[in-house]
Amino acid sequence: MSTNGERVIKAVAEGLRRRALELEQAEDRLARFAFSEAATGEAPDRHPSWRYFVVRALEVAGDRDDITLLERLVHQGDASLAEVSEWLGVDRLATVDRVSRLTHGGCVVRDLEHDRIGATPLARGLVDLVSTLTAEAEARAEAGAGAGTDSAAS
Repeated sequence: MSTNGERVIKAVAEGLRRRALELEQAEDRLARFAFSEAATGEAPDRHPSWRYFVVRALEVAGDRDDITLLERLVHQGDASLAEVSEWLGVDRLATVDRVSRLTHGGCVVRDLEHDRIGATPLARGLVDLVSTLTAEAEARAEAGAGAGTDSAAS
């Protein structure tokens, strides 16, 4: 695998690790809200289902509108809800729904107080992954078209 490919894979993996840690910390904070004296929190999950997180991240990368939004946030920086609505060409509630889904997937953060939506390290890794795979596919298609052979075997 190329050095760039390795960098991208490491960036996505680190983003997934951070997301799992954030979820674990949030669940731990929630568990501290004891509803009775007998209530006890469960031990933290030290072995998350990494396959689940990988597939969830790939769902985002596989959705054209999601990845386009993440690309804009990564390259242009944080945006307001109104700006994101304009980018997507949908109303405020549809934007809130999409942003909430991306937030739960660990790809964006939303600062309600300052009305800002920003990309996370996982989003940056996914944008790099899609960009790298696109460039590789284009290069292979070009090389295959020039050679007149099917480059799928390489």
